[in-house]
Amino acid sequence: MTYIEYVNNVLVRLREERVTDVASSDDNVVRLVAALVNDARRQVASAHRWNAYRETWIVPTIASNDKVALTDAGKYATIESIYGPQGQEIRLRSLSELQRLAAQGGVDNDPLYYSPNGLDGSGDLRLQLYPTPDAVINLTVNGFKQPTDLVSDDDVCLLPSQAVFSLAYAMAAAERGEVGGQPTAELFALAQRDVSDAIALDASLNTLDDVWYS
Repeated sequence: MTYIEYVNNVLVRLREERVTDVASSDDNVVRLVAALVNDARRQVASAHRWNAYRETWIVPTIASNDKVALTDAGKYATIESIYGPQGQEIRLRSLSELQRLAAQGGVDNDPLYYSPNGLDGSGDLRLQLYPTPDAVINLTVNGFKQPTDLVSDDDVCLLPSQAVFSLAYAMAAAERGEVGGQPTAELFALAQRDVSDAIALDASLNTLDDVWYS
């Protein structure tokens, strides 16, 4: 669903007129609804690792540099796995452990471990590697990218549309007061049910991803 479709669906239920342009609208109600749509989108995005936002980054290392960044990943990317060029797994370790190992010295080699370590100059997630790479190799990083805010009218959100709409509508109703005889508490309960249902359906796409072994 596009940005303008979300906004108009909420406006209709608030008994407001539809609009043909959201991005440049100077109507306070439209601006409020547009902001609430993005607020709802952020909450739904944070509630689950959505399959629609799975991502694979091919990240080249730099010889004698123990850090790499995930280009266009943003600061809230989630890493699921990292593999080297021969399929060897690069395992997660705490940053303090990698810093301790680096302080002990050692030779450069293909990385065995990684840990998230801040952001680069573009605001993308940065990874600390150990050992420090001694050559350029490609790391395959699998994970989930957080979607960005909707800005243009035709920006598309790949999150479950009913979940995002229901939450945005509940927020808008809370701002205005009771709408159509429905208390806002009931609207939030319905929104939470839509989010929970969407998570269950998304998780069912691959049940093995939610099986844990000790």
